[in-house]
Amino acid sequence: MGGLVCVDDSKARASKLLEVLEKSILLRRQHKEQIQENTVLKHKEKELEHLKHLVFQYQGQLPTLD
Repeated sequence: MGGLVCVDDSKARASKLLEVLEKSILLRRQHKEQIQENTVLKHKEKELEHLKHLVFQYQGQLPTLD
């Protein structure tokens, strides 16, 4: 009877370990995706700042074209 309890306990622990491992893998995947998305957003932010600068430059040139 004691061996059965030990086997059941081992199964329960293994099951819990697999759950934790799966969650860890999922969280790592999500973290990696967020890092990639953050990199893309930073790049787009730089592009936007550059375009804003160009608009400001062109707006300054408009009075001289009249």
